[in-house]
Amino acid sequence: MSFVSEHYSTVFQTLVVDIQSRSGETTPKTELQADTAGSADSSEISSRLAKRAFDLSTQLLAAPNSTQQAGERSFQSSNGGSENEDESDRIMQNSDHSHRQPGAFARSVSCPTLDSAISDLQLVGLFAKNQDIALMSQQGQQDAQVVLVSSVAAIHAHTISRLLESTLPLSVDMEYWNAQGSSTLSVALYFIQSLPRRMYLWFVQTISNLHHQPSNGGRDLPTQLYLAMPKTLLFPDIGATTTGYRSFRRKRARLALFRIPAKVNIMSLTRREIRSNQAQIAEFQERLAINIGMLSQVSFNSTNMNAPNARRKTKPEALLQQVDTIVSELNVDDNVAGLLDCSDLARMVQAAESLALQVHSIPSFVERCIQNHRRPSLLSRCWLSATLAILGAKYLSSYIYGHQQDLKEWMSSGLVTLRNYVIQYILQPLRSGYETIRYGKHTYNVVTQESLKSDFKSLENMVLTFAGHFGTVDPAVVKKRVESGDLSDVMQVYAQEMQNPFRNALFGDLVQAILIQIQKVKVDVGQTMAALDKLLKSNELNFLLLSTVPATLTIYAAANWISGSLSWLIGGKKRNTITSIQLVVRDIDRLLNNSATWPQNQPASGAATASAASHGRLISSLQGGTLIYINEHLGIIGADLLVSVSSLTVVTMLLYASRMRSGTRRGTLILIVCTFAALYMYDHGERFDEHGFYNLLVFMAIYIPLNIALATFYMLWVNIDNFLVYFAVAFLVCGISICVLLRHYHRLYDHGLFGKLQLIPGECNWVGRNIPFVDLLPAGAQNFWAGSRYCKPEPHHINATIDRQGALHISCSDSKSDIFVEILPDTRQWPLWRKDMWNVYNTEILNAIIRIPYISAQPVVLNETTQAVVVRCGSSSTIVTRVSPSIDKLPLYTPPNESDTRKNIPAHKSATDWVDASDVITQNQFKRPNVIFLMLDAVSRRQFYRRLPKSANVLKMLHRPGANRLSELYRYHSTGFSTDNNTRAMYLGEIFPSKPNPLPIWAYYRDRGYVTARIETGCDDWAKAYVESYYTSQKYSVGNRSLDYELSSPFCMPEFYPRTGNAFGNFKGPYSIIARCLYGRYVHDWAFDYLYQLRSELRNQKDKSQQRSGPDRPYMITATFLEGHEGTGEVLRTVDDALAAFLEDIRDSGELEDTVLILGADHGLHMGINFAFLQNGRIEHQNPFFMMSVPEQLHQFAENYQQLYGTEKTSPFTANEQRLTTPFETYHTFRALADWPKVNASNWNRSLFAVQKAGRTCEDAGIGANFCICKT
Repeated sequence: MSFVSEHYSTVFQTLVVDIQSRSGETTPKTELQADTAGSADSSEISSRLAKRAFDLSTQLLAAPNSTQQAGERSFQSSNGGSENEDESDRIMQNSDHSHRQPGAFARSVSCPTLDSAISDLQLVGLFAKNQDIALMSQQGQQDAQVVLVSSVAAIHAHTISRLLESTLPLSVDMEYWNAQGSSTLSVALYFIQSLPRRMYLWFVQTISNLHHQPSNGGRDLPTQLYLAMPKTLLFPDIGATTTGYRSFRRKRARLALFRIPAKVNIMSLTRREIRSNQAQIAEFQERLAINIGMLSQVSFNSTNMNAPNARRKTKPEALLQQVDTIVSELNVDDNVAGLLDCSDLARMVQAAESLALQVHSIPSFVERCIQNHRRPSLLSRCWLSATLAILGAKYLSSYIYGHQQDLKEWMSSGLVTLRNYVIQYILQPLRSGYETIRYGKHTYNVVTQESLKSDFKSLENMVLTFAGHFGTVDPAVVKKRVESGDLSDVMQVYAQEMQNPFRNALFGDLVQAILIQIQKVKVDVGQTMAALDKLLKSNELNFLLLSTVPATLTIYAAANWISGSLSWLIGGKKRNTITSIQLVVRDIDRLLNNSATWPQNQPASGAATASAASHGRLISSLQGGTLIYINEHLGIIGADLLVSVSSLTVVTMLLYASRMRSGTRRGTLILIVCTFAALYMYDHGERFDEHGFYNLLVFMAIYIPLNIALATFYMLWVNIDNFLVYFAVAFLVCGISICVLLRHYHRLYDHGLFGKLQLIPGECNWVGRNIPFVDLLPAGAQNFWAGSRYCKPEPHHINATIDRQGALHISCSDSKSDIFVEILPDTRQWPLWRKDMWNVYNTEILNAIIRIPYISAQPVVLNETTQAVVVRCGSSSTIVTRVSPSIDKLPLYTPPNESDTRKNIPAHKSATDWVDASDVITQNQFKRPNVIFLMLDAVSRRQFYRRLPKSANVLKMLHRPGANRLSELYRYHSTGFSTDNNTRAMYLGEIFPSKPNPLPIWAYYRDRGYVTARIETGCDDWAKAYVESYYTSQKYSVGNRSLDYELSSPFCMPEFYPRTGNAFGNFKGPYSIIARCLYGRYVHDWAFDYLYQLRSELRNQKDKSQQRSGPDRPYMITATFLEGHEGTGEVLRTVDDALAAFLEDIRDSGELEDTVLILGADHGLHMGINFAFLQNGRIEHQNPFFMMSVPEQLHQFAENYQQLYGTEKTSPFTANEQRLTTPFETYHTFRALADWPKVNASNWNRSLFAVQKAGRTCEDAGIGANFCICKT
């Protein structure tokens, strides 16, 4: 009730201030005392009203304790002494000051209950009835108004409370319908569960129709039954009318989900029913959100009394009118709703009292409105599982009764086995260990201490002698370093000598340095052997104790598993409560920003409605979020996962390690399989909010290798004598090898293209121990079981090309099959509403496809805007793309005046504001640079080198001083958890846009004469997916405003992007863990084909420009690749060859001499085992890859500019490599390039072309504390 109390407090305070301002009084409490003491209206009702008004007014004061005492003294005194008057004046002045500064009150006022509000209204009604308003004293009127507005504010607040109470059940219902419609199996299960109810309703409807049929003696009984049976068969709810919101009923008939499916069967009708229920509940939730938002905005507006219409909206009449509107829309009481009359005090009291009575019933009437679309009853949902449980219990009891003797023998054998297990593997080893400690003698000697000391002394002398040749050294210091294992004096010389190994081997000190290292290795080996000697001396005790560990852990794990199972059964209510708390809308940041930044003077009613809906969704969603829960409880989730794996592993070990009848073993295995099947049916979601299937994959990825290793260990232990000794030695060797490899990878982690991450005091250094365990896994280890990482080629070869006139020419190796052409739509001009990635965008594209047969004698001539077609020949298909219209037919874009991004460029030029670089670079004839940005989603800096080694090697060859320069950012830090915040910062320059209709960065380039193109490989639109709520209309086309070319439709084809179900699963769609293929090729190959065509068309415009007037036009191309966005981190390898080939081509073409190439990511991988369990994964999540290639001319200008205007006289590219940078700097880099050759100091100084401040903190860089992994 905290929000309700805050809402009541704000509204009540505002109304009281309004009463005081209209009455011209500042000390109502003193006048209250005088009125109760000496006025003619001092009856019992007047006294009660005055006391109630005084109590309510007292709650508004900023100092509750002193205020209450002063108020009591004022109320109890009948003379109104000067002391009380002065105190009351001081208090009310403080109160008035608090109203002028919202939020200055010490605490919120407790909201009265509805019953209390009704009692107050009855008191005001009695007062108005017994008093003549014209003769009523001014203080009496003010008291009545204070009590009245308190009741009105309480009714208003409780209306919000009742609406909020109604939203949670709807959220639960929506989650249920989403789960039922997530897969074909869920749809079928829902149909079976609801079958009895369907049959019952069908039977009842048939009897009812038969009863109401007119009597006709000419019809036989079969005919009457046929006519009486509902034509909807087992789906009697289809077409039912829903009561509730009037607008809700009107819109229901227009919902697209009510279209009859093309293929009508039981499954399609059931799916249609599920989608119908989803649509109805979603529409009802939207209306509830709008009403909650409209009601709550009263308190938001009240905090700023200078806002337009704020006072008008906080009049008690307006508040009651809002409640009355909601009551009338809900049809709570047709005799009361809509008849609001507030012409005088008595009628207002009567109307408020009637509305208060109706507010009580809002949840029940909401239930009535949506009852036909709620989830089925508990009986309907559970009868199937209960029936199976009863049948299973019957079978199990029969089996137990029929095999009593066998079970007794099995239990007896199990107890004997357990007893022997404890005695032989715990008690006897412990007893043997005691005897070894008490009486044992050991004579193992592998190496003597004298030999080890001699070797160490020899090493010390060698280092002293060697160090003496290279200057004056302190022998004590050298000895201390040698004792600690530090040979830095030798290694420095060794590193210098290795620069010319052959010469220094003959004439230098290389041989001596090598011999010293050999002696060091000998000493290390001696020390290791000494440690091994100690190990061998105590091997009997160690191995005896080691033999007790598995048995002890097994018993402990079994007990823990039993305890966990019992707690799981007992703690069901707690889990359900936690689940209910987590049923919320996820995009809190988007809703909060939308509510806070929407223009308050927006004239359009549609915009006001959208703002109110955002307020309502925000308030309804403040119960938590699944993403936030996952991010804050990764440790708990990981621990639960490990415990569950360990528990099942113990059961599995008992299966193959204990003596058990084959039938029992098979039954236990079947039980385990059934458990997995039940868990899969319970939650097999593949999204963040429902990710059970992903959890199952992670579970199996740990469980299967672990059990294979344990099974191998058990078989070797049984069949090989002294296996534990061999195992200990092997374990020791493997442990040493792993430590060496981890040390190697830890050093390798910091390395980049031409340098490494340097540990600089004061700069951002990663928090926690960064141990890259994931580097120990060989490539493909995490998804080898998912199938081949190569695409299966199409059975027939199709050769298709589009000539310059737009004619499509096709030849197919399968001459017997017909050829069809599917012309894909150009989505660039589509409005936002058509680009919703959740089963809207792909459906719109598929519906817009034009399919025509191909006749070789009549080539297909394509429309000028067509970018891609799909050619099908038999069972084979291919994609053909082109850049159209050609550059010579593309007109120069003129932006609309209201959104022209060039308006902020002043006409004057100043060295401190704007710098024109054209004069500096005229002699070199350097034009505006082209820009190519390749965005690799979810790829960390280390992941790039780990999975893209070919591309990394090619990148090193891109650095060619004199032509172009390459730089890498080692401390590039993401600004959020996922793509949302990071790409907003990168493309908009702010995470929460401050203005409506924000334009992405490519719009800035288009406004300045650039040719802009974008490639989306995920069947989505960035503006729709991440900044949808900031646009005033869903009819707005961001692509048409900001792009000249767009390629997205080929990646929405159903062979890659499923048309039904979840398109973002683990084995399908753009986030799958298997190779992402489309028509025999990788999906990214089609994107690179179009990218090559774009470069070819735009690079060749120089020859074409000679045929038309005007200069050459630079271009800005962005392309997004999603291969890094999946849990295993292995699919990224598939893009290595194509990316390396592209980088080689752009290097060999000389394009980098006038093109800025940026290759970067938004964030690192935020899923998978490494992220869930290790600090290394969380560091990589916040350290995405970023590389930039800059033409030599621009590179020199940036360095010269830094020397002239910068505070640090150093190269910005070298300095920024080790500075903390974010996507915000990427945005300003884009802006600086768009303005070139004009240089805006604000953008330039925040870009990567200027030196960023040393020692930046996360707060300085705009990184939230929840996402910062820096320590300084």
